[in-house]
Amino acid sequence: MDFETKLDNLKLTDEDLIKRIQTEYQNAIDFRKPRIVDWHANEDMLYGKKPNTLSKRSNINLWLMHGFVYTFLSKIKNPPSLKFEPTEDADIRKAKKITSLWELDSSPTRENWKFKDLLGKKSGMASGRVIDKIVTEYPYRHRRQRVDHYDFLIDPLAGGISIENARFLGQDNIFKSKSDLENNEDYDQAEVKKLIEAYEEDKEGTETVDNEYKEKSNRFAVIGMTPDKYLSSGEGVYKLLEWYTPINGVRYYIVCNLEKKIILRKCPLE
Repeated sequence: MDFETKLDNLKLTDEDLIKRIQTEYQNAIDFRKPRIVDWHANEDMLYGKKPNTLSKRSNINLWLMHGFVYTFLSKIKNPPSLKFEPTEDADIRKAKKITSLWELDSSPTRENWKFKDLLGKKSGMASGRVIDKIVTEYPYRHRRQRVDHYDFLIDPLAGGISIENARFLGQDNIFKSKSDLENNEDYDQAEVKKLIEAYEEDKEGTETVDNEYKEKSNRFAVIGMTPDKYLSSGEGVYKLLEWYTPINGVRYYIVCNLEKKIILRKCPLE
Protein backbone atom coordinates (compact mmCIF):
# COMPACT_ATOMS: atom_id res chain seq x y z
CA MET A 1 0.00 0.00 0.00
CA ASP A 2 1.56 3.33 -1.05
CA PHE A 3 1.65 6.52 1.00
CA GLU A 4 -1.21 8.23 -0.85
CA THR A 5 -3.48 5.23 -0.29
CA LYS A 6 -2.64 5.21 3.42
CA LEU A 7 -3.50 8.90 3.69
CA ASP A 8 -6.81 8.29 1.93
CA ASN A 9 -7.61 5.51 4.39
CA LEU A 10 -6.80 7.87 7.26
CA LYS A 11 -8.92 10.60 5.65
CA LEU A 12 -5.89 12.89 5.96
CA THR A 13 -5.75 15.41 3.09
CA ASP A 14 -2.98 17.86 2.20
CA GLU A 15 -5.04 20.57 3.84
CA ASP A 16 -5.22 18.53 7.06
CA LEU A 17 -1.47 17.94 6.96
CA ILE A 18 -0.72 21.63 6.48
CA LYS A 19 -2.95 22.53 9.44
CA ARG A 20 -1.15 19.97 11.60
CA ILE A 21 2.27 21.25 10.53
CA GLN A 22 1.26 24.87 11.14
CA THR A 23 0.16 24.00 14.68
CA GLU A 24 3.33 22.05 15.47
CA TYR A 25 5.51 24.74 13.85
CA GLN A 26 3.87 27.50 15.92
CA ASN A 27 4.15 25.46 19.14
CA ALA A 28 7.89 25.04 18.59
CA ILE A 29 8.33 28.75 17.79
CA ASP A 30 6.34 29.94 20.82
CA PHE A 31 8.06 27.56 23.23
CA ARG A 32 11.58 28.78 22.38
CA LYS A 33 10.73 32.52 22.35
CA PRO A 34 12.13 33.18 25.86
CA ARG A 35 15.48 31.75 24.74
CA ILE A 36 15.70 34.12 21.78
CA VAL A 37 16.28 37.09 24.11
CA ASP A 38 19.38 35.38 25.51
CA TRP A 39 20.61 34.43 22.02
CA HIS A 40 20.36 38.03 20.87
CA ALA A 41 22.16 39.34 23.96
CA ASN A 42 25.00 36.85 23.47
CA GLU A 43 25.29 37.72 19.77
CA ASP A 44 25.43 41.43 20.58
CA MET A 45 28.40 40.83 22.89
CA LEU A 46 30.08 38.29 20.60
CA TYR A 47 29.95 40.45 17.48
CA GLY A 48 30.63 43.78 19.20
CA LYS A 49 27.32 45.63 19.19
CA LYS A 50 27.63 48.62 21.48
CA PRO A 51 24.76 49.37 23.86
CA ASN A 52 23.32 52.87 23.87
CA THR A 53 25.75 55.35 25.45
CA LEU A 54 24.60 57.19 28.55
CA SER A 55 24.75 60.97 28.54
CA LYS A 56 28.22 62.35 29.29
CA ARG A 57 29.72 58.85 29.33
CA SER A 58 32.12 57.09 26.96
CA ASN A 59 31.30 53.71 25.48
CA ILE A 60 34.41 51.59 24.87
CA ASN A 61 34.11 48.13 23.35
CA LEU A 62 36.44 45.69 25.15
CA TRP A 63 35.47 42.57 23.15
CA LEU A 64 35.47 40.41 26.28
CA MET A 65 32.89 37.95 24.94
CA HIS A 66 34.80 37.66 21.67
CA GLY A 67 38.03 36.81 23.48
CA PHE A 68 36.33 34.33 25.80
CA VAL A 69 34.69 32.45 22.92
CA TYR A 70 37.89 32.01 20.94
CA THR A 71 39.91 31.06 24.02
CA PHE A 72 37.32 28.45 24.97
CA LEU A 73 37.08 27.27 21.36
CA SER A 74 40.83 26.60 21.32
CA LYS A 75 40.36 24.25 24.29
CA ILE A 76 37.55 22.20 22.73
CA LYS A 77 38.71 22.17 19.12
CA ASN A 78 39.33 18.42 18.98
CA PRO A 79 37.27 17.10 16.05
CA PRO A 80 34.95 14.09 16.29
CA SER A 81 36.50 10.75 15.40
CA LEU A 82 34.85 7.48 14.45
CA LYS A 83 36.35 4.00 14.58
CA PHE A 84 34.30 0.99 13.53
CA GLU A 85 34.90 -2.13 15.60
CA PRO A 86 34.38 -5.70 14.33
CA THR A 87 31.77 -7.89 16.01
CA GLU A 88 33.79 -11.02 15.20
CA ASP A 89 37.20 -11.87 13.73
CA ALA A 90 35.79 -12.25 10.22
CA ASP A 91 34.76 -8.55 10.32
CA ILE A 92 38.16 -7.06 11.17
CA ARG A 93 39.08 -6.22 7.57
CA LYS A 94 35.59 -4.85 6.86
CA ALA A 95 35.69 -2.61 9.93
CA LYS A 96 39.08 -1.20 8.91
CA LYS A 97 37.80 -0.49 5.40
CA ILE A 98 34.71 1.34 6.68
CA THR A 99 36.85 3.36 9.12
CA SER A 100 39.16 4.31 6.25
CA LEU A 101 36.17 5.34 4.13
CA TRP A 102 34.90 7.59 6.93
CA GLU A 103 38.36 9.15 7.31
CA LEU A 104 38.33 9.98 3.59
CA ASP A 105 34.76 11.30 3.61
CA SER A 106 35.38 13.49 6.66
CA SER A 107 38.63 14.95 5.33
CA PRO A 108 39.00 18.63 4.25
CA THR A 109 38.76 17.60 0.60
CA ARG A 110 35.33 16.02 1.19
CA GLU A 111 32.91 16.98 3.96
CA ASN A 112 35.48 18.68 6.22
CA TRP A 113 34.08 17.47 9.53
CA LYS A 114 36.78 19.27 11.56
CA PHE A 115 35.89 22.73 10.25
CA LYS A 116 32.13 22.16 10.44
CA ASP A 117 32.56 20.93 14.01
CA LEU A 118 34.30 24.21 14.92
CA LEU A 119 31.50 26.25 13.32
CA GLY A 120 28.96 24.30 15.31
CA LYS A 121 30.78 24.78 18.60
CA LYS A 122 31.07 28.53 18.01
CA SER A 123 27.34 28.94 17.34
CA GLY A 124 26.63 26.66 20.29
CA MET A 125 28.38 29.07 22.67
CA ALA A 126 25.90 31.79 21.79
CA SER A 127 22.79 29.64 21.66
CA GLY A 128 23.41 26.40 23.55
CA ARG A 129 22.34 24.48 20.44
CA VAL A 130 24.38 22.71 17.77
CA ILE A 131 22.47 21.00 14.96
CA ASP A 132 23.97 18.94 12.15
CA LYS A 133 22.21 17.00 9.43
CA ILE A 134 23.65 14.03 7.55
CA VAL A 135 22.25 13.49 4.05
CA THR A 136 23.06 10.29 2.18
CA GLU A 137 22.63 9.64 -1.52
CA TYR A 138 22.69 6.70 -3.88
CA PRO A 139 25.17 5.88 -5.41
CA TYR A 140 26.89 6.35 -2.07
CA ARG A 141 27.70 9.84 -0.95
CA HIS A 142 27.17 11.54 2.39
CA ARG A 143 26.95 15.24 3.11
CA ARG A 144 27.20 16.79 6.56
CA GLN A 145 25.27 20.06 6.73
CA ARG A 146 25.27 22.71 9.43
CA VAL A 147 21.75 23.77 10.42
CA ASP A 148 21.29 27.26 11.85
CA HIS A 149 19.80 27.07 15.35
CA TYR A 150 17.24 29.70 14.32
CA ASP A 151 16.02 27.40 11.54
CA PHE A 152 15.68 24.29 13.72
CA LEU A 153 12.32 23.63 15.39
CA ILE A 154 11.47 20.75 17.71
CA ASP A 155 8.76 19.37 19.95
CA PRO A 156 8.85 21.14 23.37
CA LEU A 157 8.39 17.75 25.06
CA ALA A 158 11.45 16.16 23.40
CA GLY A 159 13.42 16.45 26.67
CA GLY A 160 16.61 18.04 25.34
CA ILE A 161 18.64 14.81 25.23
CA SER A 162 17.54 12.56 22.37
CA ILE A 163 16.02 13.89 19.17
CA GLU A 164 14.25 10.55 18.77
CA ASN A 165 11.93 11.50 21.64
CA ALA A 166 10.47 14.35 19.61
CA ARG A 167 6.98 13.90 18.22
CA PHE A 168 7.75 16.48 15.54
CA LEU A 169 10.70 18.53 14.35
CA GLY A 170 11.94 20.27 11.24
CA GLN A 171 14.16 22.74 9.44
CA ASP A 172 12.89 26.10 8.23
CA ASN A 173 14.31 28.47 5.60
CA ILE A 174 15.46 25.96 2.99
CA PHE A 175 15.88 27.71 -0.35
CA LYS A 176 15.50 26.06 -3.73
CA SER A 177 15.64 27.62 -7.16
CA LYS A 178 13.01 27.04 -9.82
CA SER A 179 15.25 24.55 -11.64
CA ASP A 180 16.02 22.75 -8.35
CA LEU A 181 12.31 22.15 -7.88
CA GLU A 182 11.58 21.19 -11.48
CA ASN A 183 14.52 18.78 -11.76
CA ASN A 184 13.90 16.94 -8.49
CA GLU A 185 12.08 13.69 -9.20
CA ASP A 186 11.14 13.33 -5.53
CA TYR A 187 8.88 16.39 -5.71
CA ASP A 188 5.32 16.22 -6.99
CA GLN A 189 5.73 18.22 -10.21
CA ALA A 190 2.05 19.19 -10.29
CA GLU A 191 2.51 20.82 -6.88
CA VAL A 192 5.81 22.38 -7.98
CA LYS A 193 4.00 24.04 -10.88
CA LYS A 194 1.27 25.23 -8.52
CA LEU A 195 3.86 26.76 -6.16
CA ILE A 196 5.71 28.60 -8.93
CA GLU A 197 2.47 29.93 -10.40
CA ALA A 198 1.26 31.04 -6.96
CA TYR A 199 4.23 33.39 -6.59
CA GLU A 200 4.08 34.56 -10.20
CA GLU A 201 0.41 35.48 -9.90
CA ASP A 202 0.83 37.85 -6.97
CA LYS A 203 4.23 39.11 -8.15
CA GLU A 204 5.79 38.12 -4.86
CA GLY A 205 8.68 35.85 -4.11
CA THR A 206 10.79 34.83 -1.20
CA GLU A 207 11.64 38.14 0.42
CA THR A 208 13.25 37.06 3.67
CA VAL A 209 15.67 34.45 4.99
CA ASP A 210 13.96 34.57 8.38
CA ASN A 211 10.69 33.56 10.00
CA GLU A 212 7.83 36.00 10.56
CA TYR A 213 9.28 37.13 13.91
CA LYS A 214 12.62 38.18 12.34
CA GLU A 215 14.55 36.28 15.00
CA LYS A 216 17.62 35.57 12.87
CA SER A 217 17.80 39.13 11.53
CA ASN A 218 19.39 40.36 14.78
CA ARG A 219 22.62 38.49 14.02
CA PHE A 220 22.76 39.78 10.45
CA ALA A 221 22.19 43.35 11.67
CA VAL A 222 24.96 43.15 14.28
CA ILE A 223 27.56 42.05 11.73
CA GLY A 224 26.29 44.54 9.14
CA MET A 225 24.78 42.09 6.65
CA THR A 226 21.41 42.42 4.89
CA PRO A 227 20.88 39.14 2.99
CA ASP A 228 17.22 39.92 2.23
CA LYS A 229 18.38 42.54 -0.29
CA TYR A 230 20.37 40.01 -2.29
CA LEU A 231 18.03 37.08 -2.79
CA SER A 232 17.36 37.97 -6.43
CA SER A 233 19.15 35.81 -8.97
CA GLY A 234 18.70 34.65 -12.53
CA GLU A 235 15.72 32.52 -11.51
CA GLY A 236 13.14 32.46 -8.77
CA VAL A 237 14.00 31.29 -5.26
CA TYR A 238 11.45 29.53 -3.09
CA LYS A 239 11.50 28.97 0.67
CA LEU A 240 10.61 25.50 1.90
CA LEU A 241 10.11 23.76 5.22
CA GLU A 242 11.31 20.21 5.95
CA TRP A 243 9.07 18.64 8.56
CA TYR A 244 8.92 15.30 10.37
CA THR A 245 5.66 14.32 12.06
CA PRO A 246 4.03 11.00 13.08
CA ILE A 247 1.00 9.74 11.18
CA ASN A 248 -0.70 6.69 12.63
CA GLY A 249 2.43 5.82 14.62
CA VAL A 250 4.89 6.21 11.72
CA ARG A 251 7.11 9.27 11.29
CA TYR A 252 6.76 10.93 7.91
CA TYR A 253 9.02 13.30 6.02
CA ILE A 254 7.26 16.27 4.43
CA VAL A 255 8.58 19.14 2.29
CA CYS A 256 6.21 22.07 1.94
CA ASN A 257 5.74 25.80 1.56
CA LEU A 258 3.66 27.01 4.50
CA GLU A 259 2.90 30.43 3.04
CA LYS A 260 1.13 28.99 -0.01
CA LYS A 261 0.08 25.80 1.84
CA ILE A 262 1.56 23.51 -0.82
CA ILE A 263 3.17 20.12 -0.13
CA LEU A 264 5.88 19.06 -2.59
CA ARG A 265 6.89 15.76 -1.03
CA LYS A 266 5.56 13.36 1.61
CA CYS A 267 6.86 9.90 2.44
CA PRO A 268 7.28 7.60 5.46
CA LEU A 269 10.73 7.26 6.99
CA GLU A 270 12.21 3.78 6.97
